[in-house]
Amino acid sequence: MSGTIPLQATEAIKALANAVDQYILGKYTGIYAFGGVGGTTPFSSNLSEYVNARKELNRNLSDPDPRYCVIDEDADANALQLSNLLQADQRGDQETIVNGRIGRILAAQWFLDQNVPTHTAGTLSDGSGKTALVNVALAAGVTTMNLDNSSLTGTIVEGDVFSFAGHSGTYVATTAVITAAGNDADA
Repeated sequence: MSGTIPLQATEAIKALANAVDQYILGKYTGIYAFGGVGGTTPFSSNLSEYVNARKELNRNLSDPDPRYCVIDEDADANALQLSNLLQADQRGDQETIVNGRIGRILAAQWFLDQNVPTHTAGTLSDGSGKTALVNVALAAGVTTMNLDNSSLTGTIVEGDVFSFAGHSGTYVATTAVITAAGNDADA
């Protein structure tokens, strides 16, 4: 029995930690600022997705320290192939090449997390793209809007990010599912 109890305790603690991690990561549907392109694994050629996310944090007056970047295994694999992360003379340390971890770069501590969820976006379409019109002016703080387009189909799901023409901010759908039919959708 020697070693059995510690192994069982380790697995129980791991299961509890994963449950907490998944709960926290599941809150992503309320985050409205982002960098990158939905459905595209970041860091295929550079760190622009992180730099754009950092810009949004700065724009939204987020505290600059501490900052953390949590990425899934696909983003990690892409980032670990970037020469400026691997080359110690460019990076200033050997953490990535020696330990296979990104560590602290660009003022953030980076972590790999296999529990990062994948968002399946809604299918809202006007027949040629994901474009809809808002048929009235919206006041600051409103939580609903009526979309208007003669050919809207599909859905908007919780966590979908959207923007308005002529406005640089982004917003997130907080209602579980909205279905468009005909010419309008209440979101």
